[in-house]
Amino acid sequence: MATLMAVVTGMGVVPMLLAATVLVIVYTSLGGLLGDVITDMMQGAILLVGLVLLLALMLAAAGGPGAALATIDPERLRLVGPGESWVERLDV
Repeated sequence: MATLMAVVTGMGVVPMLLAATVLVIVYTSLGGLLGDVITDMMQGAILLVGLVLLLALMLAAAGGPGAALATIDPERLRLVGPGESWVERLDV
């Protein structure tokens, strides 16, 4: 940030480094990070609600959870392929 400000303003890097440091300290002490935490939590909650709604709509379109699970090939549910060991699977 200090380098960018130094290039844009034409001033030295050291004064811009001090200005950037003061800016970050003031922003943090005035609750800037708290606001970021709150908006991140709201976005996460909205995303979670959307994903749950999408899951419910997909299950309803498939005819229910039982019908949706019946459409999955059992071989696709295996974590380890035929002839493959757990160690080989973990060594990716």
